[in-house]
Amino acid sequence: LGVAAALDTPRSVAAVSCLGTVVSLALTLALPPSGQLQRRQADSFRKLASLPSARSPAGKLLIAVRASMALAFHIFATIWQTSLKARFPDFAAPDHARFMTFIGLGYALSQGTLAQPLLKRLSQPTLLIAC
Repeated sequence: LGVAAALDTPRSVAAVSCLGTVVSLALTLALPPSGQLQRRQADSFRKLASLPSARSPAGKLLIAVRASMALAFHIFATIWQTSLKARFPDFAAPDHARFMTFIGLGYALSQGTLAQPLLKRLSQPTLLIAC
């Protein structure tokens, strides 16, 4: 309860998030470099970047969209709890669990029931533009 009470303002959440980022970066930089691992990672990135599909305009668009979505998700996840607490003071852990369950089921149902019929009916460029 002490930690939850200390994180009740957006400023304190942002401060903790920044502190966590700095600590993570420091720990990452303090790790001894593994030459073999670094070479494998660099090779896999070069292989991905050298694929013709990754160099096409559609591939570049998909990579940019995925990177933007990841950034948006992490920004959203950082402020989500504080925003819910400010807007709905009685929003507790069970409510959050139900909400996230609803979102997860929505994603699962859309992928399981809508994705395949859409792929059959629409061409891939049309579907890419629609997404």
